[in-house]
Amino acid sequence: MLKKFNLVIKTISIVGFILVLSACSNGANTTENQAEAKNNSTETRKVSTVMGDIEVPDRPERVVVDWHLGQVMALGLMPVGAPLTLTDYGKFLEPLVSDEMADIGSEGTVSMEKVLELEPDLIITWDQEAYEKYSKIAPTIVYDTTNYNSIHEEI
Repeated sequence: MLKKFNLVIKTISIVGFILVLSACSNGANTTENQAEAKNNSTETRKVSTVMGDIEVPDRPERVVVDWHLGQVMALGLMPVGAPLTLTDYGKFLEPLVSDEMADIGSEGTVSMEKVLELEPDLIITWDQEAYEKYSKIAPTIVYDTTNYNSIHEEI
């Protein structure tokens, strides 16, 4: 009887010790992951644009674009918002566009309310006149269409 009791106590102690270790381990990883995510989201770099130098996220995660959707996607960015009418010009884009990409209107008549709802961390545009409105929402890159060597270079 005493042997059974000792076995039960040892088993409970081992299980308790394992639970304590796993709880401590998961907490440390979560804290490290949260700190790493915060560092990634707060790192910025300076970019020279036609509107002057601006600070943009080093790794933008929520990008809105109002033109040149294909070129932006070719750079590895999947925008959270874009005028879905842009796929009319490039039918090849339709299968590449995420179902989660929000339609922000049509080029030239973008809904600023919709852009604001998407909470972008970067906006890419060609429209210098829209810069003032966009830049109140998020850092905004305006690429110069008069110096049009390559969209890849500009972005």
